[in-house]
Amino acid sequence: MTVVHVHADRASLDHHMEVAGPRFAAFADLVRLSSIHIYGDPSEKAVGQLRDKVRLLGTGDVVAHRPHAGFARFGVSDSRTPALG
Repeated sequence: MTVVHVHADRASLDHHMEVAGPRFAAFADLVRLSSIHIYGDPSEKAVGQLRDKVRLLGTGDVVAHRPHAGFARFGVSDSRTPALG
């Protein structure tokens, strides 16, 4: 199973961890968590809390995928752009 949480910003994730964090132990026997992937820029506090969650509910680690931007297209041409040769 994959669970997706979407938070508008790091403060939202921090709030979620403060509210929900103490409840994780209640279902520790029912879940085997393998990893947590974060896409964005979480606070160090949230990363620490999520690592504690992984240790409580399974194995693995927390992986943060930092924001990035940009892309490149190669070999694309249209009537406005000369073809790359």
